[in-house]
Amino acid sequence: MICKFKKTVQQYNMFSYGDTVIAGVSGGADSMTLLNMLNSIKDEYSLKIIVAHVNHCLRGKEADRDMDFVINQSKKLSLPCKTLVFDIKKEAEKTHESFEECGRRIRYDFFKSIDENAKIATAHNLCDNEETFILNLSRGTGISGLKGISYKRGNIVRPLLNFTRREIEKYCEENDISYVNDSTNDSDEYKRNFIRHHILPEIKKLNSSFDTAFLNCVTFLNDDYDFILNEVQTAVSLAKSGKYYDLEKLKSYHKAIYSKSLMKIVEDETGAYPEKKHIDILLDAIENKTSKVQITNGYFAVVKNNMLCFLKEIEEAYDVSYEIEYDKEYDFFLNTVIVSSSKQNVYNEFLFDRIDCDKIIGKLSLRNRREGDKFTISRRNVTKSLKKLFCEESIDLNERYKVPIIADDKAVLWVNGFGVNKSYEADDKTKNILYIYFKKKDERNAQ
Repeated sequence: MICKFKKTVQQYNMFSYGDTVIAGVSGGADSMTLLNMLNSIKDEYSLKIIVAHVNHCLRGKEADRDMDFVINQSKKLSLPCKTLVFDIKKEAEKTHESFEECGRRIRYDFFKSIDENAKIATAHNLCDNEETFILNLSRGTGISGLKGISYKRGNIVRPLLNFTRREIEKYCEENDISYVNDSTNDSDEYKRNFIRHHILPEIKKLNSSFDTAFLNCVTFLNDDYDFILNEVQTAVSLAKSGKYYDLEKLKSYHKAIYSKSLMKIVEDETGAYPEKKHIDILLDAIENKTSKVQITNGYFAVVKNNMLCFLKEIEEAYDVSYEIEYDKEYDFFLNTVIVSSSKQNVYNEFLFDRIDCDKIIGKLSLRNRREGDKFTISRRNVTKSLKKLFCEESIDLNERYKVPIIADDKAVLWVNGFGVNKSYEADDKTKNILYIYFKKKDERNAQ
């Protein structure tokens, strides 16, 4: 057993000389075997081992018993032990996660808080991997889910992943290693337990060597997945140009590489692993050449001229507003809006940036866009939301909040670049007008 353990550690290059290793220890047979084996190679690798235990507050006195057991076993091995008592049920109700999802998140956050540069060793075994495979298969996963749990991912290592529970329990018996039993492991209320108690035993009736067959299967799947990832990395690198991605180049690849390239791009750009629905939304946008769709994590995918980029919506975060006084200049994001009044009759050819003062209701303000703003384009006699209008005109998401707007208490009167709202424009009967002039930064600097 220990030789098999060492071979796995070496094969996947899990530890370097002098590493700090945080061992996630629940007190069960798996984690106590992990702790014992790590301790046996401690001197060979000059490892600093820290035991970490989380009490999830789900099993009352039994959970407290497990925590005390782990603390005492750590003392016997002269290893430091860090513990966390956290009410997972209360947290899961607040975040709408399952207990399992919430517990996993809290555990790994706790491990990282101890030492963010340390290796994190967990006691996942071959049977855990089989359960994960079946669970993901039932959800309709692809190869990324069927390849199962990884031996090594970032700073997380799983040295027991090719050991069965039977092997682990035998090792504990032969080496007189104490452990505790979690009573919830007997309940079919949890999906993993149902798979463990009912599905896997039936599968093993078909093939008594299923554990070996499964290990071979996931090895093949991991090799295939690594190959695909390399192809995806190449495709994304060749398609990327600055902050844009060439969709024509991506489409030239097989659909398996194309779709997974989009998944990688979304993850790289947004920082969140996309769900299938996010990729479906993006594929639909690309097919229909939609200019902007919301993807995930507050990001939007923008498709234009067969190029793809990602922007974070920020225009609503900046509320800029001035109450207008006539015959004044206003700085608006390094540009200048000049508002001046005049009492004279005007002709149609001079009406573009002139508002009929007698049509103004209440106070005037110079501001940026607000949700729900609408505007009637004089030259086209159509009314649209400013959000849709800016989108149609391909105004960059990060620039939209900088577009100056003049509004009264009822409506938007003027939008820079689009002119005056048709309902407020001056005509040949206008006597009191408001004249709007916009100076760009380069015009100001030239003076």
